[in-house]
Amino acid sequence: MNEIIAIREGIEAAFVKVYEEFHAKTFRFFLKRVRLHEAAKELTHQTFIKLLRSRHTLSQSFTRDTQIFTMAGSIL
Repeated sequence: MNEIIAIREGIEAAFVKVYEEFHAKTFRFFLKRVRLHEAAKELTHQTFIKLLRSRHTLSQSFTRDTQIFTMAGSIL
């Protein structure tokens, strides 16, 4: 099953898989911008909370990368 569809349907294992795959990338994205470890850590957590809360808005038309980093960018 497509991970985007699975997350939309609330399947926890799909969210965990995406979290594990993108956590470090998202953290580096924020660390490069804010240059503070704790701030980057908090922003990373906020991104994944937003992903979970906004899962109904996820689209198969866009890649996971695009959707996660769009959400991350909107947090800054």
